[in-house]
Formats: sequence, structure tokens, C-alpha cells
Amino acid sequence: MEKSKYSKDIIHELSELLAALLIMKKSGKFQQAINMIDETLVKHFDFDSQNINSVSEDFLIRVYQEKQDLSPAVNDSLARLLSEKGDFLFAQNRFKESRDILNNALTIYFLSNDQQDLFSFERMNKMVIINEKLYRIDLRMGP
Repeated sequence: MEKSKYSKDIIHELSELLAALLIMKKSGKFQQAINMIDETLVKHFDFDSQNINSVSEDFLIRVYQEKQDLSPAVNDSLARLLSEKGDFLFAQNRFKESRDILNNALTIYFLSNDQQDLFSFERMNKMVIINEKLYRIDLRMGP
């Protein structure tokens, strides 16, 4: 399949998923949302289903570089999915897992900043929000 068509298909599928996640968040279906995110991470981003919450920075860099060839929007969608998953884990009081996943989302945003020629206020705002969530998690987990 042609790269641009493949990118559009992934972005379309991820957009639909993000819309469904919003509905699940409002109705409190946190675990169902996490399961859908995990399935998507395995399907499109080659995450290991057994260790999906504890991926290394090296793994994220490799995924980022592979998907960068498709479209920067695909990587933005990956970061957004990870951020949403972190939110759902937080809502379930799974703070350590939430922190790990939010740190992964932050890594993808940092990689995007390093690779993009133009500064993105939207991306920077997302990074600030993730850092605020990480701070709240650290407060809840304590020393």
C-alpha cells in the first residue's frame, strides 16, 4: 500500500478511536477504553502486548523513526493515544502505570519537537498538560 494512503488510513482509524474514547470516558468505561488503546498500539505501532505499559525509550525512538516515514500526524496520534491511556489509568488509581505511559507520551512529543522545523504551540501545550498530570501523580504516590 502506498505510504500516504496508509498514513491516511491510520490517521482516520485513530481519529475514530479517539472519538470513541471520549464517549467511553464520559460513561466511565475506563477498562474498555484501555483495551481498545492497547489493541491499537499492538496493531499499528508494534507494541508487545505482554509489556505494553513498560516500554523503553529506545523502543519508542525506534517506533517514532519508523512511523516518521509515514507522517508526523501518525506520531502525534501515537502520543495522544498514550496520553489518553495515561488518563484512563489515572482514573483507575493505577498511578505507576499512568506515570509510565504519560512519560512515554512525553518522549514522543519531545522526539517530535526535535524533528520538526516549526515550533508547535499545540504540542508544547500538550507537554505542559502531561507534566501537570505527572506532578499530580507524584503527589498521590508520595515519596
